[in-house]
Amino acid sequence: MKTLLALSLSIAITFSLRAQTTMPPAQRSELGEISDALKRIETALKHQTEIQKADVLLRRVMFAATQIATAEASLKKLDDEGRTLRAENTDLQSALKRLDAATESEAQREQLSYAKNRMTTIQERLSAIEQERVSSANEIQALRRDSREWQAMLDKTLATP
Repeated sequence: MKTLLALSLSIAITFSLRAQTTMPPAQRSELGEISDALKRIETALKHQTEIQKADVLLRRVMFAATQIATAEASLKKLDDEGRTLRAENTDLQSALKRLDAATESEAQREQLSYAKNRMTTIQERLSAIEQERVSSANEIQALRRDSREWQAMLDKTLATP
């Protein structure tokens, strides 16, 4: 829309300049003022367009930063869950050693079976967490790359006079 307006202004300026050569001095002066006003409007519109472009880029950079923060929080949760599960797994391994060494009663066999099942569940969850962790780390890396690209575009836009 603004490009179309700027193009229209440029065409109007061109026609007004051609018309100035065949008109009386008063009309030429008036057309000159109109031409100057149109040039100022064109300059203002170009400036406004650059500001809006920078605003959009700034919003994109801020959105990318939010996405990175969210992904990093998710990664931290995965790391925390992994640490908790590894600690629980270590405790279960110690309990298994004690149960294996003790005389076997029905209750001890049930505890042993439960501990082994729980360790299997923990190992499966740890594997899943590791896969999610790798995926999250890759996503964070991609988001950071995108953020740097948006930031470079914003810097370039702001540096342009």
